[in-house]
Amino acid sequence: MILPSASTNITVTFAPVSVTSYSGTVTVNSDATGGTNTIAASGNGTSLPTAATPTFSPGSGTYSNRVTVTLSCTNSGAKIYFTTDSSTPTTNSALYVSGIVLSNTTTIQAIAAKTGLNNSLVGAATFTIWHPLPLTISTDSDLPVALKGVAYSQQLAAFNGTPPYTWSATRLPSGLSVNSSGKLSGTPSVLGTTEFLVTVRDAAAIRQTTNQWFSLTVTNPVVTFAPVVGTYTGLILQTNPTPTRVGAPTSESSGFIQIVVANKGSFAGNVTLNGVKTSYRGQFDLSGNATNIVGLTLVSLNLGLGVDRGSILGTVDGSGFRSTVLAELPDTSKTWTGKYTLVLSPADVTVTNLPQGYGYATLTVNSSGNGSLSGVLADGTPLNIQAPVSQSGTWPLYASLYGKTGGCISWVPKSMPAPGREFIRGAATGVVDWFAPASKGYAAFNTTLSLDGSLYTTGPRLNNTWALTFSGGGLVSNVVQTVTLDTLGKVVGANPVGWKVTVSSGLFTGNFTPVVGGRAIPFKGLLLQAEDTGDGFFQTTSNLSGGVTVELVP
Repeated sequence: MILPSASTNITVTFAPVSVTSYSGTVTVNSDATGGTNTIAASGNGTSLPTAATPTFSPGSGTYSNRVTVTLSCTNSGAKIYFTTDSSTPTTNSALYVSGIVLSNTTTIQAIAAKTGLNNSLVGAATFTIWHPLPLTISTDSDLPVALKGVAYSQQLAAFNGTPPYTWSATRLPSGLSVNSSGKLSGTPSVLGTTEFLVTVRDAAAIRQTTNQWFSLTVTNPVVTFAPVVGTYTGLILQTNPTPTRVGAPTSESSGFIQIVVANKGSFAGNVTLNGVKTSYRGQFDLSGNATNIVGLTLVSLNLGLGVDRGSILGTVDGSGFRSTVLAELPDTSKTWTGKYTLVLSPADVTVTNLPQGYGYATLTVNSSGNGSLSGVLADGTPLNIQAPVSQSGTWPLYASLYGKTGGCISWVPKSMPAPGREFIRGAATGVVDWFAPASKGYAAFNTTLSLDGSLYTTGPRLNNTWALTFSGGGLVSNVVQTVTLDTLGKVVGANPVGWKVTVSSGLFTGNFTPVVGGRAIPFKGLLLQAEDTGDGFFQTTSNLSGGVTVELVP
């Protein structure tokens, strides 16, 4: 190696050294013999100050749809670097230039950097972006036709947003107004078609507003409703799927409806849902349509004006369900006058977590077509229902039970027995939906019952021997006893079950002992005249329900 002379200029390259701040003299010494170069320094060292942490405007919070965030630092001239992917920002991260627009939930982290200052601490803010569903007016823009000089009412409806909604309207037809709840009503006074604007606002902290143009035609009242006036009675039955069964009714979705239609198409009605009866009024348009908000439900009806005259079809939309409406004028033929005994059988008598007994009832229809049902379900819950038979020959069975937390519902079918047309046991005579809360020894349940029945006049053949079978209800084994009755329904000889029959009604009672020396258990039931059979139930001390079947011994 050739060493430089003492007067030679030397360029010295040093490895990078991190120096925060230093003031003083630095001396470089070179060993001419090829030894190690050294650096000597003298003076006073001081640390650099740290840049201010960036701030966010607005700060962390929840925002609707989107938000623009501005970053700033109190150190003039400082540059801000930020990240939105949860990584720690450095001077290699994105450089902040202007407001950051966020449309999804994001956490921003940022640092500030400036020559002569240490980089700032990391600042962070989280912005939760809420995307509300757009507020929408769901009522069709073409409203039902109105009649000049006839009271008109139409409930406007909205979805999404945050209720309650506030409504307003401009350029309405003469004689009509829209209240703050969205009800369009009044008596139109001018013929013709009017376009008007409806506005609705929701109640959210950041309110949504939407508008829709509506069209309403006012005509002369040339249609007469005289052929279809009267009182319509029917049921509200759930039809949409549920987690347990397609169309399984619940207390909330099942009910009773009655509508009195007047000559000009106006009506007064009442709806019973979940055991609560609510009255309301409305007006059918020229097509027989009417829509009303009743309580917390939307009731849409169509009055039959053609081949379906005498019936009203529709829907009831509530919280999480849609149910169908069928209501009809009463039957006036007197075909169904009489007394009928009915049995409500469990869908599967082997299922032990449901009542295994048989419910029963007597339905009496007078000469005016009004039906009165009195009976009891297999868990001992009484049934008392009054309603007219419909013009199609069906009878609406609806009862709200268990303190309005359960009930049962069914159309007693069109094959309801009339004289000479009696039920045949085992035929498809009807299905009753029964839903109950946890009570009477059972957990909450939703089940179906088969309905069988018979016209009851003189009673069954009594001068015979009958077999009574007791099963279910926790019995270790079935108990079978036989009893002989005379022509008056009196027991002949010993009566092992204390059986008593009331011939005029078909009702029977008694008691049986499940094992020798055991405690006697009372039972009760009802006979079906046409079949020479009967059914009923008993209840154990733990409230479990078992079945009683009565059959004529051949």
